[in-house]
Amino acid sequence: MAEARSTAAQPAPQATLVDGCVGVADLDANGHMNVARYTALFDQALEAWITRHLDGLLPPTSGVFVLEAHYRYERELREGAGYAIRGRLIAADDKRAHFILRMDDQDRGQRAASAEILVIHVDMDSRRAAPWPAGPPPESLARAPAAEHGRARFCGRAAASRSRGRSS
Repeated sequence: MAEARSTAAQPAPQATLVDGCVGVADLDANGHMNVARYTALFDQALEAWITRHLDGLLPPTSGVFVLEAHYRYERELREGAGYAIRGRLIAADDKRAHFILRMDDQDRGQRAASAEILVIHVDMDSRRAAPWPAGPPPESLARAPAAEHGRARFCGRAAASRSRGRSS
């Protein structure tokens, strides 16, 4: 497999992908937003990013499947708290793309949670991994400041050194 590229040197502006307010239906027995709601919101944000940036590059026979996801819950969000999720592509290769998403507590101005998600492009006719039809997501979309989240990783493994010794 080709080596993943990471261009973490030049920041790209981030627009809000999903925002809202924690409702009573979002709460768990501890009185803060439940894990299922965090997961659903990060999934919505990833879908919004893909639609916003790759919509014209992917034919109807393309799909994007999540391979791995890692969530970090840093501060609780309680009923009525406003949140906003922003995110960016941090690395990509011929079939995969790696994202970092950040959920901010709008009321406190602090990060509440983050998600690191690895996706793979799939040919929906064969239901198998396939190269991105227009090549990997454009390098201009993969610009992210390294200091915010540390070195680009594929959910626990360094992006530049990931190799399986076989094709996906």
